[in-house]
Amino acid sequence: MKKYIQFFLASLPLIISFKTSDPVLSIRYVYLSIFILGFFLFTAYKKVSISFLLIKNPIIILILVIIFFSTISSLINGVGAESIFSLARLISILLLTILFTNYFLENNYEIVIKPIVIFSLLISLIYLFQFIVNYERIMLIDIDWKRNLEFDKIASTMANKNLLSSILFLTMPFNIILFKKEKIIWKLVSIFSIFLLFAILLQTQTKAVIIAILLSIASYFFTQRDSIKLKYILIFILGLLVCYLIVKKTNRIDKLYNEISSLKNFEDSDRFKLYKSTINLISDNILFGVGPGNWKIDIWKYGLYNNGNAKIIAQRPHNDILWIASETGILGGLSYLLIFIILIKYAYDLYAKNKSKKIFAFIFSLLIGYLFISLVDFPFERVAHNTFLCLISSILISSKFKDVHNSNEKKILNNNFLLILLAILTIFTTIVHINRFIGEINITKAIFFKNKKNWKKVIEYSKESNNIFYNMDNTSVPVKWYTGLAYYNLKKYNSALKYFKDSYELNPYNSSVLNNYATTLEVIGNSNRAKEIYNEIFEIDSTFKDARINFSAILYNEKNYTEAFKSILKSNVDPYWSRKNNDIYDIYLRNIIHAWYLEEKNDIGAYKRFKVEELLIKHEKNPKIMSDKIRKSFFEKNKSELNLKDFIINFE
Repeated sequence: MKKYIQFFLASLPLIISFKTSDPVLSIRYVYLSIFILGFFLFTAYKKVSISFLLIKNPIIILILVIIFFSTISSLINGVGAESIFSLARLISILLLTILFTNYFLENNYEIVIKPIVIFSLLISLIYLFQFIVNYERIMLIDIDWKRNLEFDKIASTMANKNLLSSILFLTMPFNIILFKKEKIIWKLVSIFSIFLLFAILLQTQTKAVIIAILLSIASYFFTQRDSIKLKYILIFILGLLVCYLIVKKTNRIDKLYNEISSLKNFEDSDRFKLYKSTINLISDNILFGVGPGNWKIDIWKYGLYNNGNAKIIAQRPHNDILWIASETGILGGLSYLLIFIILIKYAYDLYAKNKSKKIFAFIFSLLIGYLFISLVDFPFERVAHNTFLCLISSILISSKFKDVHNSNEKKILNNNFLLILLAILTIFTTIVHINRFIGEINITKAIFFKNKKNWKKVIEYSKESNNIFYNMDNTSVPVKWYTGLAYYNLKKYNSALKYFKDSYELNPYNSSVLNNYATTLEVIGNSNRAKEIYNEIFEIDSTFKDARINFSAILYNEKNYTEAFKSILKSNVDPYWSRKNNDIYDIYLRNIIHAWYLEEKNDIGAYKRFKVEELLIKHEKNPKIMSDKIRKSFFEKNKSELNLKDFIINFE
């Protein structure tokens, strides 16, 4: 069993799949499920007893509380694929914590130190390889923000740089412990791993992890307040100097400064809007939340995407406490926070009782920093982060258990009912994660063929992707939407309408889903219902360009040119220099003015007709520049009482 656990931990960075849009999320959940299944089978085969006192531990109880509220919230808000997946993730955390803790009650937890260091070394070496391969190309980029953007795309096998930084942060105490305890070869390995770790953290410049490190250092010094020596201070200063030289080498000093400076204007940031919208969501659903997996659906109702923000679709609030509280209710969120508080207390108490065990001082400091990361990021979603947190929890729970109870109390339960329940939960999570992985493979194929405009293949794979455990992609777009889009492009509008309607019922707040649904309604002649849907879109994002243009088209066909003109100008558009020459926004705006003129020109004097025709000619020659001038003039006037005739004739 020892080697089984070690292999799982060390090999985790290598588990990737390029068949899915996120190469590491769903495949690692499958890998985790298979690992838990094997772990459980070994436990059952060896007839290993599970202590009843372990099940009564506050950490296990708090995880069960979160699962309980998640289940109740699912039943209240509707059981769907996303809620089942969220429950499976929580159950995996529960199973992993129980199995690891029970194992550490009889075995030394130090067996995990070397594989975690190997994990750290592997993802660091992969990052180093990616960095070296891309370094020359990136450094040739003259524009600072573009160069920094390319550096930020390098993330080893952790999906993005922030997740890479935070998982490296979690491995820090194990690297330090290995250096302190092992022989020369492993000392060298740990030194190299620590060097790479800090070099990568400096290169990624993740604000959350930088602050977490500072918090961890401060809290560690707190535990060592009676034994701080001058050499440690000098080492710290030397470390800062090396860090500066590394950052300077890649011209990232300005990037680091900007990252720190951005904290001053936090209230103007997208992150602040994210938190504000989430808190409003929680206040409206304070007891049971909106249901597991439903944050990304219901957050649309709280103004997050207004004024054009829908271009980037958030999948979580970048705060694990708020995320859990929003989906399971305030008690679920507080339970997750309380888990951290209890673990921090465990670590401090264990170190205070035996100061020779430095690992508990390191874990105490680590948990304080990681709590901050959880408050500003989303490690709760990721397999590696949850696995390491479960490991740390298990080390602390088992150590606390041994400290409080004698050896005769450790095995007092060999309950067949409990083993059957754990077996059912293990099989359940495995089925869920495998089906989601299969679903994601198929929708990735559908997206590939969508880009190739092979609509028959899109229909085939999007239908295959849809199952009871997977019906929405990683951007909260229902997979049936892809089927509807394919039928629409094949001009099979009734079939398209069916799938768009199903997508609308699954996610009634996704602007793209609503826009296609409304467009298809208009195509089949149901303009009134189409306008109702467009107005629903404008309640979510009043400036959504595609919907504004399509809504204006309906008004245009109804010859309501004034309202069509007012509607299209409320679109959120890119600056003229970044739009294409044949941008549909510019074309529709020109067509609306032209159609209005053809209808009204007989009632306009010769000189005024000349002015309007001159405007149309200018619009034809320079559509983007003229559209922006018209837009600017429009917003300077009283938009609600706009007289289109006066506006066009007097336009300069």
